[in-house]
Amino acid sequence: MRKFFLFVAALCSMVAMSQVVGGINYEIITDTTVQIVVNDPAYSGDIVIPARVTIDGRDYQVTEIGYNAFEYCDELTSVVLPDGIKTIGDAAFQFCSKLGSINFPEGLVSIGYDAFWACDSLKSVVLPSTLKKLYGYAFEECPNLVSCNLPNGLEYVGEYVFAGDSLLGTVMNDSVVAWISYAETSFAIPEGIKAIAASVGYYHKNLKQVTFPSTMQAIPYTAFESSGLTSVVIPDNIEWIGSSAFSYCADLTSVTIGNGVRYIYSDAFGECPNLTNLTWGTAGNLEVIEGGAFCNTGLTSVTIPEGVKRLKNYYGRGAFKGCKNLKNVSLPASLTEDIAYNTFQNCPIESITVAAGNTVFDSRDNCNAIIHTSSNKLMLGFASTVIPASVKVIGYGAFQECTNLTSIVIPEGVTYIDHYAFFNCTSLTSITIPNTVRRAGFQIFDGTALTEPVYNQYVFFRMPQYAAQATGEYTVPAGIEQIAGYAFYGCSDLTAIHLPASLKIVDTEAFWYCNVTEMVIPDNVDSIADYAFDYMENVTKITLPANLKQIGVWVFAGCNQLEQIICPAEVPASIYGDAIDLVGDLNDPSSIKLYVPDASVPAYKGADGWKEFDVQPISNVPTGIDQTANEQSQMTNKVLRNGQLLIEKSGRTYNVQGAQVK
Repeated sequence: MRKFFLFVAALCSMVAMSQVVGGINYEIITDTTVQIVVNDPAYSGDIVIPARVTIDGRDYQVTEIGYNAFEYCDELTSVVLPDGIKTIGDAAFQFCSKLGSINFPEGLVSIGYDAFWACDSLKSVVLPSTLKKLYGYAFEECPNLVSCNLPNGLEYVGEYVFAGDSLLGTVMNDSVVAWISYAETSFAIPEGIKAIAASVGYYHKNLKQVTFPSTMQAIPYTAFESSGLTSVVIPDNIEWIGSSAFSYCADLTSVTIGNGVRYIYSDAFGECPNLTNLTWGTAGNLEVIEGGAFCNTGLTSVTIPEGVKRLKNYYGRGAFKGCKNLKNVSLPASLTEDIAYNTFQNCPIESITVAAGNTVFDSRDNCNAIIHTSSNKLMLGFASTVIPASVKVIGYGAFQECTNLTSIVIPEGVTYIDHYAFFNCTSLTSITIPNTVRRAGFQIFDGTALTEPVYNQYVFFRMPQYAAQATGEYTVPAGIEQIAGYAFYGCSDLTAIHLPASLKIVDTEAFWYCNVTEMVIPDNVDSIADYAFDYMENVTKITLPANLKQIGVWVFAGCNQLEQIICPAEVPASIYGDAIDLVGDLNDPSSIKLYVPDASVPAYKGADGWKEFDVQPISNVPTGIDQTANEQSQMTNKVLRNGQLLIEKSGRTYNVQGAQVK
């Protein structure tokens, strides 16, 4: 065993070793091979790399040009590589502006990412028959590169390999087209070609037409992004269209999708503002359209073909999001697996219908909305929507970014409104919410034009920052059971917020960035969500409820002036993690006094998270009751009643703020 460890230690030492021989810096990578690595001073002039090198009396074969080995060697003019070179690493010759000549020997297997990026003087490249992998950006921005062959044995060609090479002719072999010349205005991909490289026609503004052969099965991502194409016909043999394959084609007006296409990936035709004519195959093979696939196009009407099962979200982009002229939409019976909430976001939809026979979604009562049938959840709504009386839930982001929505009536019977339901409805000035809504998500009305506090009998949804009531003291109406997430977010002009005894739920970031100095959470609240008091930078004292069972992460993060937490709960509430997860990494929990029931002090001092505070008996809480010299002899008693700390004095009862209570 000892011999094994000594062998490993010796091998690690050998691998990390490098040595300059003949002006070239080598690093040992195995017991028989080395790679060339960065040197100081930088390589310059004409360099001939030997096939073998001797280091400390041992012979090694030179097999690799390492990562960044010759990067930024501005005075390097030519390189001769030996036959033993297998790999040219990532960025190996990047920004060698005077490199005019380099050979690529037989036996070379791969050329890495950015290997010759911005080699301004490189004019001709002859790649060996042994090359298997040519990674992305390898010869990008080589403005004087005129010719490059493509070996037939190549197995992989990355993206943007020749992007920006304005003088380079078309690069292809018997099965792959890696680059179409900038000079081409119309290009027919030859029969027999099985694939085209990603970005093969990227930013080819002169290219107006391209024809695909029957031997291809896919169009890769970014293939013709930002090109000058005016129309595209996808033949029946193509099975999928890659991400951004035709995105940002400003002149594209017409697209025909062949019968064989099964999957259209994200942003495939996105950001083509003049695309107004879209024809679908009718064979029913298309199943999925990803988010952004046709976003911000000029389409005025869309009929999704039968066979499509999913309209997906992709990083906040729906398939047709932002189509400013899209007014009429028809959805098929097959669309049963997924309709993303943002599929038609920010589109001026006037009519949207679901085909009869769809077993999951419907557009009942000509409501101009999409409803999940079994749950009666409204999934997508628009300015033209009339919410049916049968709806029970307003779904996640249902009306989000519906910028032309000015008013909406939510009918009796709706019980829940989900996150972001009316988020960024910038023209929304009027809304009616029935008292059947008992619970709600967060940021439902952020970004709207509502100027009054939004609440019904049970839920306080939002205090607009610029509402008249968002200045000074505010008392949340009696009966409210939930303060929704972000409800008072950013209300920095409020000096006090008084919560009703009916309150049960304090949701995520409910009071984020409020500048009040003290908060009292009523006893009916049993859990406080994550970040509830985050960045209340002026708060010095927070009273938690007596029934508290659970408290989220970073609830007091950013409360840099917090001095006291009063927690009447006899059993320490559950905390995720430790005190830092509660107060954030900018606060010192040991400097914050935590007042708990006298009998519970040992429990808090032993509880994870809580034990890191300065735990004190609740009888030590400083009160708002002043004791003058004449009153010293009078009886003052602190008691817990229904979980609330009260002070009995001179026959009267006060809370800890000094206000008399019954």
